[in-house]
Amino acid sequence: WLIRCEQISKSFNITRGFFRKTLKIDALRNVSINIGFNEIVGLVGESGSGKSTLGKILLRLLEPDSGRLYFFEEDITHKRERELKNFRKSIQVIFQDPMASLNPRVRIIDAVEEPILLHERISKEIAFERAKEMLIRVGIDSKEFFKFPHELSGGQRQRVNIARALVTKPKFVVADEPVSSLDVSVQAEVINLFLNLQRELKFSMLFISHDLRVVRHISDRVYIIYRGEIVEEGAPLKIFSEPSHIYTKTLVEDLFEI
Repeated sequence: WLIRCEQISKSFNITRGFFRKTLKIDALRNVSINIGFNEIVGLVGESGSGKSTLGKILLRLLEPDSGRLYFFEEDITHKRERELKNFRKSIQVIFQDPMASLNPRVRIIDAVEEPILLHERISKEIAFERAKEMLIRVGIDSKEFFKFPHELSGGQRQRVNIARALVTKPKFVVADEPVSSLDVSVQAEVINLFLNLQRELKFSMLFISHDLRVVRHISDRVYIIYRGEIVEEGAPLKIFSEPSHIYTKTLVEDLFEI
């Protein structure tokens, strides 16, 4: 496996109410998932199910309370930041809100060029050319290169974020609800873009969504997460034709009612 986790648990302390009572909320309970090489794995769950928390733990942006995390079968659960240099070069994340992910004061060509200069010792000229090539690859016209994020549409901004994530040729990408803020027609375009780029660049991806329809289209395998636990896993066809958990059955039934 490229990346896998075993028995991951994570809780948060939340203060609520007039008397500021502290409650312990279990976000994840004994979660184990595997992601293979050049594989797109879907993670489906409702808001608050723990799916984004799991994505952040796989990226080592959050520390688990218990469990183990492996990258290329090396245990990286408790490695210090200075020991994660190669890991950091190999991972990227694409978030839900394309506008919030981009600095409004930075032109898009500079935003895509930035991670190259951060991770690689190459000249600014070479980085600039690679950034232009990747922007064209994701469907951004050259006349848009020197614009600022607010001058682009939501779909264009997300394409820029995809270019920014993939320009360093990562081995593993977490896409956290990357199309949920886009129009339905634009969603289809971006999903097909993901599929084409994944085939060309051969990276693995955890695709997080609450939309089973989108995940069915893009994923090789699907995990269903419910209240912090993985309740079902399998190929999309199996999940749709033979859902075993009541939550999965509800998702499939709701989908066919649309």
